[in-house]
Amino acid sequence: MEYTFGFDMMKYKNYRKKVPIKWSSKEVVNSHFLLVGGSGMGKTYTIRQIVRELAKQSKDLKIHVIDVHGDIDIGDDVTSTVNFSETAEYGLSPLNISEDLDFGGVRKRIRQFISMLNRTSRKLGEIQENVLSNLLYDLYKANGFLPEDPKTWSLNYDPRPYSKYKKKYPSVKDLKTFTEYKLKQMMFGTGAKALHDFENVVKSVKSMNLKIKQKEKNKFDEEKQNKLQEQLTKLKETAIASYSSGLSAMENGTELNEMIRYKNVDTVQSIFIRITNLEETGIFKPKKPNFDENKPVQRYVIKSLNDSEQKMFVDVLLEELFMKAKEQGESKELKHLVVVDEAHKFTSEEAEHIMNLIAKEARKFGFGMMWSSQSFSHFGEDIISNTSTKIILGIDEMFRAASAKKLQIKEQRFKRIQPHKTAIVQIKKKGALDNEFIDVMYED
Repeated sequence: MEYTFGFDMMKYKNYRKKVPIKWSSKEVVNSHFLLVGGSGMGKTYTIRQIVRELAKQSKDLKIHVIDVHGDIDIGDDVTSTVNFSETAEYGLSPLNISEDLDFGGVRKRIRQFISMLNRTSRKLGEIQENVLSNLLYDLYKANGFLPEDPKTWSLNYDPRPYSKYKKKYPSVKDLKTFTEYKLKQMMFGTGAKALHDFENVVKSVKSMNLKIKQKEKNKFDEEKQNKLQEQLTKLKETAIASYSSGLSAMENGTELNEMIRYKNVDTVQSIFIRITNLEETGIFKPKKPNFDENKPVQRYVIKSLNDSEQKMFVDVLLEELFMKAKEQGESKELKHLVVVDEAHKFTSEEAEHIMNLIAKEARKFGFGMMWSSQSFSHFGEDIISNTSTKIILGIDEMFRAASAKKLQIKEQRFKRIQPHKTAIVQIKKKGALDNEFIDVMYED
């Protein structure tokens, strides 16, 4: 299936002559778009026009519109809309695992989840990252997903011999519950008394060291020395008893390893607070949004979310959509187009960030992106160099120099744009040697 829309090219001699030019999904190098224009230059209108034109032609194409401000209304006849908020019953699942051997698996999902947290909120410390990673490994293992065995990445294969429950991907709520359980083990010894006893040993040693220092400071008082010695002896006896109890209470031989992996109560508690706050955003729920699959445009309205929640939402949604496209296999046809308004809020310089992966890898899976923003300076080289279609509706003076440098064109070109009347477009076509920016007619 070929998807198309058009522009009118401007020619100047003794008169103006409009020559129609066509964007074709069959002819372009890839189906990525960069739509750039300052405030009031017509970005939202252009998104509506392009999406609506493609939706009218749609046979197998799904268009996913991430609507940051709630103003990209394509029309109810072609659009199914879901609003996301803290109180919505639908959400996303950031802990779902892809079975893809190159891009999927337990380890990859854990790295991506932690990276998402670090990008979108206060960065975790090195020890916190390590503890959260161990929590996730253990949670996945408990749910039948083993990092070293790709067979187990599927919901259809469960290595647990006597599981009472059907295999499922863990949710953020499951992670919170699991972390809370581990925290209680460490704080109260519930279900793992050895950990509690080992911590008592550590506390006793600290107390003894403190008493030794006190003893050195009180050399002259023999009575105090004797009392201190008695206290030290009792502390040693308590420590020995605690250590012996810890050894006797070992349930499965893994208690010491768990103490090393989970560090201390304070670290696990800090992770528990982070996961609790994450769950309370309300955007991560196992129930999928109820889009009407008979309509080609799926509109995700996220205006009720704050900036960090929007970033998390976009990261997780793009990963989910891209992995779904990969699982469907390679395709020469355009199958998915994702539109992201205010895209500069969601980009990253990380090579493995989902937007950069999509820019480089998505073409062969029939997957396209439309990034909309106010300047090309907001985007890295991966996105700019791998986007075949660039539409410039007008750029504010403060962004012109940086954008001209990114695109390797003269800054003077931007001054020729007449808002809502003309634009500059580049369409890279397969096998074409001439991919210059051209002036086109644009009407709001």
